[in-house]
Amino acid sequence: MGETFDDMLRVGLTAAGRVAEVIARAREQAAQEARAASEQQARELAARLAAERSAARAQLAPVQRSEWWDRAQPQDVAQAWETARAWERIDPDAHRAAERIRQEVHERYGVGVDAPGADPAAVREALARRGIAEGEVGTQRRQVGREESEAARLLVDADRADSAEGAGEQERAGSLQPAGDAAYDTAERRRGLSASLKGVAQAEVVQARVLADTFQARPPCDAVAQAPAEAPRARKGSRSGAARARQRSETLGP
Repeated sequence: MGETFDDMLRVGLTAAGRVAEVIARAREQAAQEARAASEQQARELAARLAAERSAARAQLAPVQRSEWWDRAQPQDVAQAWETARAWERIDPDAHRAAERIRQEVHERYGVGVDAPGADPAAVREALARRGIAEGEVGTQRRQVGREESEAARLLVDADRADSAEGAGEQERAGSLQPAGDAAYDTAERRRGLSASLKGVAQAEVVQARVLADTFQARPPCDAVAQAPAEAPRARKGSRSGAARARQRSETLGP
């Protein structure tokens, strides 16, 4: 690993970690303010946080693959670390990604992500490019360690709402289809079928028809929904019974 790569990695990791602290603190403050304002604002922020969390998970998914690390540049590692660090306290997936980043950076580059040992002047310059002052980072770091709780509760509320909505949709879908089938497959309907056949068919035929209907127990409309079976094709050269009878009649004569 070249010296330039090493320097860029250390500065990038240090700046990314501090930016992540600012992001986490801003998120927590927004969650507290939304909860205090109204339930509606809290729900809206919960939905937004859930969407941001999904985006963070998608961004962090590649860090679990070795091939990503084989091609990763310092800025790639720094960006992944910023995202993981910003979410790791309130999201298990981000926490696992942060642990993987710690492991890979230490094993591949011999650098500790929590204390990369970057040049302070270079770090200040990197933070300034992001519009963040060094003193601001120190304050955010102390507050984040104590207060990342309201955002976590909002995410729990969002997950609970999604689960309830999904369960409701499955229940509604499941209650529609069986109802028609159950209404069709009844003992009363089969007794009516048996009565309608009496007088027009032998007893054995009636019993066989009712037994077959019991086992199949499907409405007639279901047969329409199925593709009709292809009728068997007549073999080449074969003739129908009527044609053979007509030929015999012509041969024997009147």
